Amino acid sequence: MVIGNNKQLLFKVDKKMSNIKSLKELAKDFSLLYVEDDVDLRISTIEIFQGLFKYVESAVDGEDGLSKYYDYATQNNMNFDIVVTDIQMPKMNGIELIKEIFTINKDQKILVISAYDDKRYLIELINMGVTGFIQKPLSSKQIVEILLETCIKLAQEQEKFRFIELYDNYTWDSKYSTLLKDNVEVSLTDNERKLFKLLTSSLNEKFSSLEIFEYIYSETGKEYSADVIKSMFKRLRKKIPHELIINTPQTGYSLNS
Repeated sequence: MVIGNNKQLLFKVDKKMSNIKSLKELAKDFSLLYVEDDVDLRISTIEIFQGLFKYVESAVDGEDGLSKYYDYATQNNMNFDIVVTDIQMPKMNGIELIKEIFTINKDQKILVISAYDDKRYLIELINMGVTGFIQKPLSSKQIVEILLETCIKLAQEQEKFRFIELYDNYTWDSKYSTLLKDNVEVSLTDNERKLFKLLTSSLNEKFSSLEIFEYIYSETGKEYSADVIKSMFKRLRKKIPHELIINTPQTGYSLNS
């Protein structure tokens, strides 16, 4: 069960801080994809983003943006937190890109960079569910304000679903990737944290040994071995109740929630 309104939200914005300081504090936990075909504008604007966000990727047009969106989701098992895109671009314009992204993640936060000539698209974009607009010519004040507003929404949403209640008063804190027992942290290895991150990504899904192995060891070059996964679970179950992780024969592993 995901803990929502019955747990006090820990997130708050310090009103005494300037917008830029508040944005830096929030954005350091988020990723951003920036799609812009104008080379000079892309280079100058991405420097602003890189000084704020945990991870920033840029793309030269809509087609390139969609490819990088897919790549990031595949490699990280999550989507970009924010997408910023121009409208008028070659190969695939911003409208087409946004439609494709929303088929992947209907809740994606998307900011659209629009010029005066793009006004005819605004109603369509609003109806599609974009988060906001950045008007050309760009100004640092405008960029900071819209990004701060978007990051506040993201932080509030993530805080609401941060804690996942599990069997026997165990709780997974998705923000800090920590397992808690009665609010006391359980010591986990990096690979065990990755395991819980995967299993909590979809509580109703069962993950096979192969899926778990690929998620944890994909970047190491190791060849698949079911024994490696079995050994990891054997060590992990010395720290937690056996019933916390369910092993369904011929199907896979899931969490008891």
